[in-house]
Amino acid sequence: MNPLLKLGDKLKSDRTVLFLVLLIGVAFISFYYGEIAFHLNDKLTSVHGDGIKNYYTYAYHIKHSASFHTFDGMLHPYGDLHIFTDGHTFLAWIIKALAHWFPSISNYSIGFLNFFLIWTPLLTLGALYLLLRSFKQDPFVSAIFALGIMLMAPQFDRLWLALVTALPSDFKAAFSGLHQFFYTHFVFHTSLLGRNGDPLGGFARNHQFLP
Repeated sequence: MNPLLKLGDKLKSDRTVLFLVLLIGVAFISFYYGEIAFHLNDKLTSVHGDGIKNYYTYAYHIKHSASFHTFDGMLHPYGDLHIFTDGHTFLAWIIKALAHWFPSISNYSIGFLNFFLIWTPLLTLGALYLLLRSFKQDPFVSAIFALGIMLMAPQFDRLWLALVTALPSDFKAAFSGLHQFFYTHFVFHTSLLGRNGDPLGGFARNHQFLP
């Protein structure tokens, strides 16, 4: 067989294309967010509006609230249900539970949140690629559309505009917050699970991801 044809078949395999797509995603996120992408615990994506409020209700609850459900950082002395504060309740509960055994982990709560905000689009990218391939789309077509859909997520612009220091604070406040938009990968993972039953099992084996 012609070596060029063998190379073309290898480059077109799902495993290779998925790796290249994820590599492009890493390069884009690294360039787009710059320093904050690698210093997750040292910076906030927003210090205005809902953005700083969401950081506060999340981090304060992990460190200081007496219970898992009640947030003690507002409406003193009664508090409020944490789930109403947009404080990333599920993630806060997990870290708060772990802090009982590993107290210092609460010092890295911002880093965990920023990791999910900035890097989880890679999971969206992978899930989109697998979902498109499950519809028998060409690997390169699936890769292009997976990248395009990921890059159209409105939260990319929201986080970036909130980070641009040259903009007026009132303008940045309008684009901060609504961090929950970034958990889009759950939607595509659910779709993939619903279509294939076991996306890391039968579908993956049929597409060279598992031996």
